[in-house]
Amino acid sequence: MIDLSPPPPSRKLHLVARVARWTLGLVLAFWLMLMGVWGALHGFIVPRIGEWRVQVERLATQALGAPVRIDALTARSEGLFPTIELSGVSIMDPQQRQALKLQRVVVTVSARSVLRLGLEQLYIDAPELDVRHLQDGRWQVAGLDVVSSDATQDNRALEWLLEQPELVIQRGVVQFTDEQQSPEATQWRDVEVVVRNRHWHHVLRMDATPVAGEGERMQVVGEFRQPLLPSSLPPWQRWNGQWYAALQMRQVPALPWPQAWGIQAIEARGAVRVWVDVARGQPVGVSADVALPQAEIQWHDRQVPALQLQQLHGRLQADWQDQAWRLSGQNFSFVQVDGQH
Repeated sequence: MIDLSPPPPSRKLHLVARVARWTLGLVLAFWLMLMGVWGALHGFIVPRIGEWRVQVERLATQALGAPVRIDALTARSEGLFPTIELSGVSIMDPQQRQALKLQRVVVTVSARSVLRLGLEQLYIDAPELDVRHLQDGRWQVAGLDVVSSDATQDNRALEWLLEQPELVIQRGVVQFTDEQQSPEATQWRDVEVVVRNRHWHHVLRMDATPVAGEGERMQVVGEFRQPLLPSSLPPWQRWNGQWYAALQMRQVPALPWPQAWGIQAIEARGAVRVWVDVARGQPVGVSADVALPQAEIQWHDRQVPALQLQQLHGRLQADWQDQAWRLSGQNFSFVQVDGQH
C-alpha cells in the first residue's frame, strides 16, 4: 500500500516558519506603535502644546547646551504630520548675551521622528545670528562652541542638527566677528540656508549678500559623505566631499584667512569661483577661477609691502598634504601697478 500523505516538515522549515512569525509580529508591533504615537501627537499633544512651553524650553536647553527662551508655542494638525510653531525664540551665550534671535520657527514632526527624538523638517524665518572667531581659536555660533581644537569639546547642537532630515533658513541676518584680526563685525543680509541629511549623505547650500557690498550675492554649496563605521569624532571631521563658492563682488568681505598664509586682508572686486576638496574634514585642495580688475593683498608683516595687481585672470590650483604643497596656474596672468605684464 502506497502512503500518499505528505512528509513531515523538516527542522529547518520549522525554524524558517518561526522566524517569519517573529518578523511579522515585530513589523505589526512597530506599525501599532507608530499608530499609537501618531494618535497621541494629534489627539493629546497638539491640543495642549501651549501648556508645555516651560518643558520645551528645558528640553531645548538640554539638547543645545545653551539657555533657550520661547515667548509663545502653538501647534496645528491639518495633515498627516502636525506642525509646531515657536515665536520669539532666543538662545543666550555663556555671557547671557542674546546670541541668536528667531522671530518664527516651524517644526514638522511625525511618529517616526518622535521615536528617534528628532524632526522631519526645521524651518526658521528671519533669524539674527552672531558668529565669532575667538582669540583662543574657538568658533562660536549663537554662543555655542561648534569648532574647537579641543577634541573633547561638546558639539551636541551641531551634531543634532546634522541628524535632522531637512533644515531651511530664510531672510536671515548674520553678524561675523573675527576677534583675532579686528573687533569690527561683518554683516550679511538675506541669508538663505538649506541643509539636507540623508543617512550618511549631506548637502548644504547658503546664499547671502554682504551688507557693505551694495547688492552682491554669494553662493556656497557643499556635498559630502561620511564613513559608515561609527567614530568618536564629530561627523564633519570625517566628511569627504567638496565645497563650491561663487561670488560677484565689489569688495572682498572680511574673512578669517589662515595664519600660515600671512594674509591680513584682501581688497579686490570682480568675480571668483572656488572649489575646495575635503578629505576627513580637512581641505586638501583648492581650485579658483578669478577675474579681478583690481586686487591688493595686505600682509600680517607690516614690513612687507602690499601686493597690488590689476587685470588678474585665470585659474589657480593648490594641493597640500602634511607639510608638502603644490601651486599651479592655468591661463593665469596679471598686470602690476607699474604696467608690467
